Amino acid sequence: MFLAAMIKEFKLVFRDLHSVLVLFAMPSVFIIIMSLALQEQFTEDKDFSFTIYYSNAEKSEYSGQFLASLSKHHFFNFEETKVVNNPADIIEILGDKSKAFLSIPTNLFDHFQSDLEDVEPIKLWFSPSINVQTRLLLESAIYEALAKTKLHFMFTPQLSTADKAKDFIAVESLQTTYLYAQKTPGKSPTAVQQNVPAWLIFSMFFVVIPISTTLITEKQQGTLTRLRTMNTSMGLFFVAKTLPYLVINQVQLITMLLLGAYIVPLLGGDSLVIGHHYFALAFMSLAIGIAAIGYALLVAVVAKTTEQATSIGGVGNILLGAIGGIMVPKFIMPEYLQAFTYVSPMSWGLDGFLDIFLYGNDIIAILPEVMMLLAFGGAMLVLALAIFHRQS
Repeated sequence: MFLAAMIKEFKLVFRDLHSVLVLFAMPSVFIIIMSLALQEQFTEDKDFSFTIYYSNAEKSEYSGQFLASLSKHHFFNFEETKVVNNPADIIEILGDKSKAFLSIPTNLFDHFQSDLEDVEPIKLWFSPSINVQTRLLLESAIYEALAKTKLHFMFTPQLSTADKAKDFIAVESLQTTYLYAQKTPGKSPTAVQQNVPAWLIFSMFFVVIPISTTLITEKQQGTLTRLRTMNTSMGLFFVAKTLPYLVINQVQLITMLLLGAYIVPLLGGDSLVIGHHYFALAFMSLAIGIAAIGYALLVAVVAKTTEQATSIGGVGNILLGAIGGIMVPKFIMPEYLQAFTYVSPMSWGLDGFLDIFLYGNDIIAILPEVMMLLAFGGAMLVLALAIFHRQS
């Protein structure tokens, strides 16, 4: 009976096209799209290059020195155009080739005079599609070039600009802090390292749909009543019902890891580096699967109809994903929201996977996340069984 029940669950899942799409197609599409779309936001690649068009109205030694300092910034390529100030003309010049235009005014020298006011500014236009990191990087490069140009004409030519900058600006003036709270020194995640585990966890929790659908259908058809008359253990019945989904979760893990490691790079994205801690990956996946199944069973016994179960389970997953850093990475969130993410079991699973991918942690290191997931899954299972017996 136990084996027959397991086989029946496998057949029910794979006969349902919607379940297959939700469990496998949906996360695959999300992983590919989000990994490629967010690759630039996560990358620290030094080969990044960005073309800036500029006009130089002054044509003096000051503007020449300023442009020379600016062009040393290896992230940007600068190409000169005619002098324009009309936004429409600038848009025509840029076309689809660039996202920024720099206009150097005729009074660049005035920018180096501290006692002058109402100086015509250096103008910088951005396309609306430019990301914040690139904008801030370019603004910083312009301020740096202005400072170097001022130093160049303030002091003797024999003194290098770098030495003058060190004497002129204290090192303590700049403090850089990563928002991503790393547990140990290591690199921040790439787009594929963030999105593969995130959408894998999200899809694993969607076993709520097939589990709740089959259980509610069996209750409505009287299957559970007939099983009770045969003195069948309900505990054994639930084990037989949930084990196939635990296996399906592990298949999801393997599928999504292979997708991130081999398919995403073929489409131009980064390759997922899995590391060598395969047992830690399996252990974490098993813990997430138990948490997801416990949550699914609770929804299945609480809901009265399959429509209710689909709505409750789907909306609940979306909320858990939004809170847990699945849809928006944690390090992008404000600090008070980062602390709030830990109420979601999806957040615990994501932290566990990132510990393995980024820091090469083993089973011992991910035990806190695993124990929280197992505790959550166990609590959901106990609550689901209590409600089920009370309904009987």
